[in-house]
Amino acid sequence: MIESGTPAYWRATLALSLGSILIFANLYTPQPLLPLLRVGFGVTELQASLCVTISTLTLGLSLLIYGPLSDAIGRRPLMLVTMALATLCTLTIPLATDFSTLLALRALQGLFLGGCRRWRWPIWGTSSSTTPCCWRWASISAPIPWAASPGD
Repeated sequence: MIESGTPAYWRATLALSLGSILIFANLYTPQPLLPLLRVGFGVTELQASLCVTISTLTLGLSLLIYGPLSDAIGRRPLMLVTMALATLCTLTIPLATDFSTLLALRALQGLFLGGCRRWRWPIWGTSSSTTPCCWRWASISAPIPWAASPGD
């Protein structure tokens, strides 16, 4: 157990907060690029918006899978595999040469980001003993609105 206020507690809080920001950033990075994707791939605005929609959809659906899967194989293996695969997807997305490949990679990215998102709460809930749940939730969720409004 991690005791509140210790250096280990703050390192864990920082790691989980950065993880929240990175998941959000990976999901919504294509949003400002949609006009460029539309022109570059010769698709409509609606089709270009699928880049964001498909990853969000697969992330949401993957949460239904990762809960039972983490109970069966453990949180740590799930966390490591999904982080590695999400990173691999993120690095290969710029290499997509056609729109269907881009959508497939974004769908996979959302699927693997769901695994990264799924393990935050169970790990934090079982590792910290003295801090009330609301403070733990606030400490790792507060960075998300900050990450959502760069430049506003």
